[in-house]
Amino acid sequence: MRNTNPTTMLEVHPTKHGTGVEFIGTYNDLASLYDTMTKLSMTNIEFLSEDERLLTIIPYDLRHAFQGDREVYKNNLTFGFKTNWITLLYTIACLRHHQNYIPLTKIDLANLLVFEELTEQAMLMYDPRGHAALQPFIGMRINIGTQYTYLAHREAANDFLSMRPGKIRFRMIPKILMRWSAPSPTYTRFCEGVDRYIKESGYSISNIDREIPAEEKIIW
Repeated sequence: MRNTNPTTMLEVHPTKHGTGVEFIGTYNDLASLYDTMTKLSMTNIEFLSEDERLLTIIPYDLRHAFQGDREVYKNNLTFGFKTNWITLLYTIACLRHHQNYIPLTKIDLANLLVFEELTEQAMLMYDPRGHAALQPFIGMRINIGTQYTYLAHREAANDFLSMRPGKIRFRMIPKILMRWSAPSPTYTRFCEGVDRYIKESGYSISNIDREIPAEEKIIW
């Protein structure tokens, strides 16, 4: 089963094992969404720089999708790409926040609304119970807009991808998101640890990354 947005050719469906979603669309649909996301990832505001680093993840896959480097569906000339739930929800939160700083066209606004609506539809399609618990986290209740955005997202994604695939894992997403957001003790200790590392190493936060071994063996 697939849901299609009535104003575009963009489609979405949850992946088989509930790891995330696949977006499918024409070259123009995906390129337009890419342009909107790229615009929102270039605020040139210092305190949003780590949001902007996070907002390179899905656009990277988007661009490679419409360039034909991901899934290609030749029967209807469409292209697809997959993303996990954690990255998707963090991305939506950052996009919403950045709308306050970047002037958008009606096409941009339409792209964002479609992106969110299709995300919510995919949640409902995969697991109505899990969808009900996740609704409050669509664009809200996720710590973004700080210097820890990107790295906290990586920790949350690692927690999620390290778990056994399935609906039980999907229903754990709210707890994972709360764990890596203020005022969680885990998040507080994490931020303090990052601050210490920056002070001791002399690195800027933009030079710090977090490998996620499970990304290399994703079961979609």
